[in-house]
Amino acid sequence: MNQLRVDVEAYKSREMTPEVYRTILRRIQPPKMTHEVLLTNGTVVRGTIIAENIDELTIETSLGNLTLDKSNVRSIQDIAELKPKLEFLGDAKEEIYDTHRIYTGRVKNTGISRGDFARVIFRLWNAKTELVAEDSAFVEGVSMAYLSGVVTDTAVEPDQSAEYHVRVNVPKDDPVSYITREIHWERMD
Repeated sequence: MNQLRVDVEAYKSREMTPEVYRTILRRIQPPKMTHEVLLTNGTVVRGTIIAENIDELTIETSLGNLTLDKSNVRSIQDIAELKPKLEFLGDAKEEIYDTHRIYTGRVKNTGISRGDFARVIFRLWNAKTELVAEDSAFVEGVSMAYLSGVVTDTAVEPDQSAEYHVRVNVPKDDPVSYITREIHWERMD
């Protein structure tokens, strides 16, 4: 019986280990890579320059800080962040009804990675800068199947655009003076 208990505990430990590793990896934040340094010998060093003087530069890499003699540096380039950047394409078309308003338009991803679960939010305000109403809707993007098993059609690939249709219910007794809008998105695997 004791041996069985030991075997069950060992099995549970092995089953939990991958999840523990995933949890730890999610919490470790690697340093941002904002520069690419090309050395005269052809080596490429990626990281963030944290100090520089006339003779040397220090770059923070994923392996730690590295100080380089500038005579060994051929070039330094900025690295674009690997993230989506969703922007509105022009103004929204507005349809005004007694009880609601409908806003339609397009967003475009000008970033260099996919924007997932892209959602457009409209807020309607009165003359006293008080919120009258707000609502949101996901864009009509491309279909994606994520590692979690979730399947959606709200992703926007780089250099692609997607339509949105947002309906905002408005109370009759509070006139709308101005409107604000924003785009939210996630980055998923």
